[in-house]
Amino acid sequence: KIIEVVDPVDLGIILTIGFGTATIAKWWNDKVINKTLRRNSPKQFSESKLKFFSELVCQLGQCSFLAYLGEILLSFLDVVGLPLPRSAPRFITVLTYAVWGAGRVSAFKTSVLTRIFQTHSSFPKHGSKVLPSLPITGVLFSRVLDIIIFLLTSIIVMDLCNVKVGVVFKSLLSVAGFSSLIIGLSLRDPATQIIEGTSLLLLDRFRPGDKIKLADGTVGRVDNIGWLDTTLACTDDIHVRIPNSEIASKRISNVSRAKRSQVKQKIRLRYDDIDKIPKLVDDIKEEVKAACPKLVLDGSRPFRVHWRSMADDHVSVVLDTHHDIPPMTQLFYDNQERVMIAIATAVKKNRMKFALPAKISYREKFVATRNGDEREGEQAKGEERLEGLPVD
Repeated sequence: KIIEVVDPVDLGIILTIGFGTATIAKWWNDKVINKTLRRNSPKQFSESKLKFFSELVCQLGQCSFLAYLGEILLSFLDVVGLPLPRSAPRFITVLTYAVWGAGRVSAFKTSVLTRIFQTHSSFPKHGSKVLPSLPITGVLFSRVLDIIIFLLTSIIVMDLCNVKVGVVFKSLLSVAGFSSLIIGLSLRDPATQIIEGTSLLLLDRFRPGDKIKLADGTVGRVDNIGWLDTTLACTDDIHVRIPNSEIASKRISNVSRAKRSQVKQKIRLRYDDIDKIPKLVDDIKEEVKAACPKLVLDGSRPFRVHWRSMADDHVSVVLDTHHDIPPMTQLFYDNQERVMIAIATAVKKNRMKFALPAKISYREKFVATRNGDEREGEQAKGEERLEGLPVD
């Protein structure tokens, strides 16, 4: 029965059209058209309209081949004892061509949106990985139109296959209950992620190309905002995919939209130089002003250098500066280095030294008795002792 379905001539023609048209068109363009009609200005096949039409013909041939394979599969199932309705071959053929047509309409839609948004400079030109030529608003419109195209394609397929919508709904309702509960639970997370992804686009919290920082410390550049997840390219060149439902519930800092940055540093100094600290504070301010031209000095953000605390092993001076430089950029790290050099220059200028971390251990004398013998000794405070009391 399968042999009766397969016609070698038809199958050969379909395979030639589906997988050989592009090769034949390229040969025709290079060997015939360029040498006869375009001798003075030959055109590459990839730049010619012939490539576009040959690809359409190839895709039509491939769709025909898939429909042919579908009929062969149905015949095989019928032979092994799994008969399907007579309308199954028609359904497979219609579905194949409908999916191809929907894909072509979607591609045409993308090209139209690209031209529209490129002619309007008011739209931000932040593209995505999937649609690099579209701004983020265009990506949102493209997704909405894709949903409409999918719904229209489904309606056309059902209409051509004589599927009554009312009968379908009644059949779905008849199998509702436990099965629908299982399906609903299984689709809950994907549906939530799709909704959250759409909300991320609508709220414009970040765009592809923006550098963001999440509440858990993850830092990366947004590579793509997909239907179900968002892809981040981290600083170690590792791409991380985070579900949209998870990323929408986290606190997000959009570093790319920040225009100013902060450099804050705690300076540890020795007690031997405590008399020089007031002079050091003034010198640090002067050195930082001279080294950092982007320092904010208009009063909108603080510029502080203060003696803050006195610890057991050091005295603390805290520097807090703000600069008209975006954070986490090369300019930011260069500016941070200049601030460090300014601090070191001021410390050397006053002939002071930084305080190294030290561990101070308090010890006290005690008298202990063991087996009737008294013994004096020293032991660190807080350690477990023998029987006895501390003495002066």
